[in-house]
Amino acid sequence: MRPAGRITRAEFAALAQGAIPAPTNTGVEFKLHASQQVAIGVPAKKPRAEVLERLSEMAASMAEVKELYLFQLAAQADGAWSSHTVIGVNLAGAVSEDQKKQIVQGLGRSVQGKLDPGESLDFTVISNNSEQIKKSAILVFQRG
Repeated sequence: MRPAGRITRAEFAALAQGAIPAPTNTGVEFKLHASQQVAIGVPAKKPRAEVLERLSEMAASMAEVKELYLFQLAAQADGAWSSHTVIGVNLAGAVSEDQKKQIVQGLGRSVQGKLDPGESLDFTVISNNSEQIKKSAILVFQRG
């Protein structure tokens, strides 16, 4: 929490899931627990085309980004489900943890001012073998 005792919406959502949010330079990082149940599917409400276009432009400028996927992730913690609109980032080749964080932060910053009030996007790095996510998601960007 900040010295004033305020928490952001994303931090509150993380706390509600039983995760302890860790502040980063541009957002909050949290991890799902191994025991949490998750469901993945196509979002009922997609972000505006302008948001997806901006993400694609930014991804095109980052040589390490191979693909971007849009999906809805529902996670269960303590019997309650929470839902998140997520951008899955598939990277090409070996990328360090620091590089992964920089890529995700860059993508997030690129759309910060373009999201509607109350709208949020979460980002996660996925691997080439994340077939379940790829089958249940919308391909937003693919390096040609």
